[in-house]
Amino acid sequence: MTEIDVTTAMNSDTPTLYLGFENVLHHSEAWLDTLGRVSLESGGKPFAEAHHLIDALTPYPCLRIVLTTNWAWWVGDEKVIGLLPTALSQRVTGTTREFPPRIDETENGCGDVGPVVRHATAHRLKSWLAIGGNFRCVPTHLTSRFLRLSDTGLEASSNREALRAGLQSNFKKM
Repeated sequence: MTEIDVTTAMNSDTPTLYLGFENVLHHSEAWLDTLGRVSLESGGKPFAEAHHLIDALTPYPCLRIVLTTNWAWWVGDEKVIGLLPTALSQRVTGTTREFPPRIDETENGCGDVGPVVRHATAHRLKSWLAIGGNFRCVPTHLTSRFLRLSDTGLEASSNREALRAGLQSNFKKM
């Protein structure tokens, strides 16, 4: 399995987007099989909404992406990154795989928040935003850094507007 050395890829001043797949790039529960094939519960196309994210990130050419999907635990960082469209994959500097959720976070449904916070803290990131569909138990002082999208993903214009607002409030356009 190929590893990404995030210690050299990350810079504390680089704007960073933590990206979850479900309810962002597609709006359904997704599964990754042992061969790396993605299937959606809805029967829809995986990553069908990626173009909306690509458009929203255009004003932020220096922004980098850290993937928060647990798929990296099963197939490795490179394989997961390879699933993304090139316009997104070329921005990816790593995953949160090195910071798995703690047992208590998993038990209380907060398993998507802790790894992001620990990753951002470990890399001393100054400017970051996390988007996903399963953020629960976000600490009050970090609510502006977590954007929880509804089940319709970026297909919904309201979610796209929320994403653009989150990007504008957390990052400067380049």
